[in-house]
Amino acid sequence: MDTQRLRVRRHLVSYRWLVIGICLLAVVGGAWVTYGTYVDPGEETHQQLEDSWTTTGVLTHSAVVEAENTVYPVGSRLSNQPLYYTRLSPTLEGEFDAGYRGTTGDDVSVDLEVTLRWESSDDEHTYWRETETLATASESGLDPDESATAAFEFNVSEIENRMDAIESDLGASPGDRQVVLEIEREIEGTVDGTQRSTTESTTIEVDLDGNTYSLTEDGSFGETYEQYETVTQTRTYGLERRAGGPLLALVGLVGAIGLTVVPPSRYELSPAEAEWLAYRETLEEQGSLVTRTRLPADDVTEATPGDDTTEMGRKQQAPLESLEAAIQLAIDLEAPILEDVDRDWYVVLTDDLWYVYEPPSPPHEGEQTNALNGGRDDAPESADSGTVTSFDESIPDATTRTKESDGKTNESPKETGD
Repeated sequence: MDTQRLRVRRHLVSYRWLVIGICLLAVVGGAWVTYGTYVDPGEETHQQLEDSWTTTGVLTHSAVVEAENTVYPVGSRLSNQPLYYTRLSPTLEGEFDAGYRGTTGDDVSVDLEVTLRWESSDDEHTYWRETETLATASESGLDPDESATAAFEFNVSEIENRMDAIESDLGASPGDRQVVLEIEREIEGTVDGTQRSTTESTTIEVDLDGNTYSLTEDGSFGETYEQYETVTQTRTYGLERRAGGPLLALVGLVGAIGLTVVPPSRYELSPAEAEWLAYRETLEEQGSLVTRTRLPADDVTEATPGDDTTEMGRKQQAPLESLEAAIQLAIDLEAPILEDVDRDWYVVLTDDLWYVYEPPSPPHEGEQTNALNGGRDDAPESADSGTVTSFDESIPDATTRTKESDGKTNESPKETGD
C-alpha cells in the first residue's frame, strides 16, 4: 500500500480547515489575477522611436615622401598611415567629407571649417595657445549621397619650430604641448520631409613624438539623432498568467467545496490503515536497528490464545503492541531486536522471555505481508539461499551484550532493514 497516500489522508483529517482556508485563498488570488488580466489589465507606457536621421563625417589623410631613404621612394604618397616620419614627410594633407543619410533631401546645406590649434596646458590650466584656420567649405542643395569636402594641410616641422620659439620667448615650458585638429560642421535643411539643423564639433589630436607624428583618431565621425514619443497602451500578459489565474481559482474552488461537502469520515484512516502506517513509518525511521535472521524451529511453540506469556521451548513469549515499542524495549534492555524471516516476527531476546511483535497485514490485501520487508518489493531470499545469518551466528545471549562507555551496545553484523 502507498504510505504516501495514507499520510496525505491523515494530514487532510488533521489540518482539514487549514487546507480549506488555503483553497479559499487560492480562489481569491486566482480571481484577482483573472480580473487584472481580463477585466482591468491597466496601461503601460514606453518610448517609441518617432524619427531619426544621421550625419556623416569621414576623415582621410596622407603625406608625400620628400627626403631620400632606403624604404620609400621620394615622391610616393603614404595614405592613412598609423604613423608618419617627420624627416621623410613633414607635411600632412587631409580631407574631411561631411554629409547626411536619408531617403530624400530638400535644400540641405553643409558648412565646414578646419582649424589647427597648438598650445601648452595641463589638467587645470592652459598656459598659451595659437590657432590657424586650415580650410573652409560650404555646399548647398546636397542630396543624401553627396557631401561637402574641406581639404587641408599643415607642416609638422613648422608647428614644432613655432612651439619652440614661443617657449624660448617665454623662457619657460610649463604644461604639456598639444596639437589638435578642430572640425566644425553645420548641416541645415529638410531631410525625409522634416526640417533639420545641427552643429557638430570634432576634435582630433595630432600626436608629436619628435621624429614621428600620428593622428590619434581617424575614420568615420557620424552622429545619429533620434526623437522618441511616449506611447500609452493596454497592458498585455503572457499565457502563464492568462491561463494560470482561472486555473488557480478553479482548483481552489473545487478543493474548498470538496473538503467542505465530503465529511472527514470518508477519507480518515481506518484502524487497520493507521496501524499499518505507524508500522511502516517506524520501519523507515528506525529500521537500521533491526537485524534480520532465522530463529531455530526447536525453540518455538505456538502461543496459547489469551495468554500474555507462553512457554516456548526453553523460553516464554510476551506480545508487544507495536514495532516502536519493540525497538524502545530493545534499547532499554540493551538487547538485539531481530526480524524472524520465517515467521514474520520482530523479536527482542532476554534471558527469560522472547518479546514478540507481529506486524499487521497491508490493508485491503488478502495475504499476510512478510514482516521482514513490510510489504516491500525487496523481500529476503529463501532459507536455503545463504543470505540470512543463522541463529547461533546472529543472536548472542543477552548477558554477553555489554554497554559501552558512550551508551552504545557492542556492534554485531547486521543487515539493514528498509
